[in-house]
Amino acid sequence: MEVVKRIKHKACQTAFVLKKTEKEFDDIDELPGFKLPDGRVIKIGLEKFKAPELMFKPSLLGLEYPGVHEITVNAVAKVS
Repeated sequence: MEVVKRIKHKACQTAFVLKKTEKEFDDIDELPGFKLPDGRVIKIGLEKFKAPELMFKPSLLGLEYPGVHEITVNAVAKVS
């Protein structure tokens, strides 16, 4: 689990405009690799943008839930 956490902290980021970022994304070979406990090395490509994007747009997975930003606004509105 620590390996996943390390990869998440080093690689994942949000894109201001995901579609634009997908179009501009270059070669995955230029990205650093991450060594797994079994010795394999993986490279994180567009996943580095898509994984965090799910927090804001669960509909990308077909889920009908609000994003974290909407949940936060609703929670603040309830206590105000």
